[in-house]
Amino acid sequence: MSRHQDQLEDELRAALAARAETVRPRPGAWDELRSRARRPPRGPRVAVALGVAAAAATTVAVVALAGSPSDTPVVPVRPAPPSALATPSPTRPADGTVLGTWSVPGFPTGASAGLGHVWVTSARDGGGVVLSRIDPADGGLVEVELPPGRVEAPALSADMVWVHLREEVLGVDPDTLEVRTRVAVGDGFGIGASGEQVWASDGAAGLARIDPADGTVAERVPLPGPAERVLVQPDGAVVVTVPALGAAVRVAPDGAVGDPAPLGGRPGALLAGDGLVWVGVPETDELVGLDPTTLVEVRRLTVPGGRDEQDPYAVHDPDRDAFWVTAGGGTLAQVRADDGRIVQHLRLGGWLFAGPAAYAAGDVWYVAHGSRQVLRIQPDPR
Repeated sequence: MSRHQDQLEDELRAALAARAETVRPRPGAWDELRSRARRPPRGPRVAVALGVAAAAATTVAVVALAGSPSDTPVVPVRPAPPSALATPSPTRPADGTVLGTWSVPGFPTGASAGLGHVWVTSARDGGGVVLSRIDPADGGLVEVELPPGRVEAPALSADMVWVHLREEVLGVDPDTLEVRTRVAVGDGFGIGASGEQVWASDGAAGLARIDPADGTVAERVPLPGPAERVLVQPDGAVVVTVPALGAAVRVAPDGAVGDPAPLGGRPGALLAGDGLVWVGVPETDELVGLDPTTLVEVRRLTVPGGRDEQDPYAVHDPDRDAFWVTAGGGTLAQVRADDGRIVQHLRLGGWLFAGPAAYAAGDVWYVAHGSRQVLRIQPDPR
């Protein structure tokens, strides 16, 4: 990140801190805020700018040590400093409304939505990992401390949150945030889940299927190269990205490995939407839509400004059948999934987005790496 971007974020945070007013939202306040934020704009492409102070949350830190999950000690509950966002300053034009921000310890690496919450992983400077749970209904934030490791967005199965820490995968109870399962899988990175299916890359050109019931590796599937990101489909098939090949690979529900599907560059983001599997290609600023069964290319969309970021991070918006894509300079672009037409830009100022994003409760959730924050962004009124 450049010194100019650092300066922009420092100035923005200072301005917000000076003007922020800490409040404890009453019941229904978030719904009232949403209704106000979606009033018709007065002129073209000008949304109502609202600020919101997130609720004072409590933080539960659970240190996952070696040994069985039942032996994991729990640190006493302590109040967490509230996150607040004042009226947007002139440095953040109100094309879209930022409904709230949450500060997280360390650098946030990705977000996922499901099980009634938004889940965010972040990496501390010293190597530790933190899993944060945000309640979209009231803004409550709870955190759990995890062992060190390289981590991206968590994966969500039917009743568990899964975090890949390179050497091992942790299964975290979504209600208590206790570590229920620890599985040694190898020096991998990617993890994906759907229903009762949980798959993780093992770092040795293979995939490991985890049995959630007993916390063991139930199956290993060899791949033509080390997998980076993992997407588990509802039918049990798995799609992975293989950077060394510049390709995506599908593993059928019966374990059969398909031929690599070339992408025209090193693969980045991996997600599902509009009935297709999508892979970001940072080198060409594109999202490539693949048939979920054959991985034959169906669509190729050009996205704006991805080269300003490490990856054109994208999240599918099912309400609009579109993607929200990081477009550099703190801008999100809404790209139609059917024809790639860019229909909206949200210019949000000096944020530097990083990591997979989430879509929950009608809003877009992105992580801002430099400022160590999670942003809840309300698109322009429909």
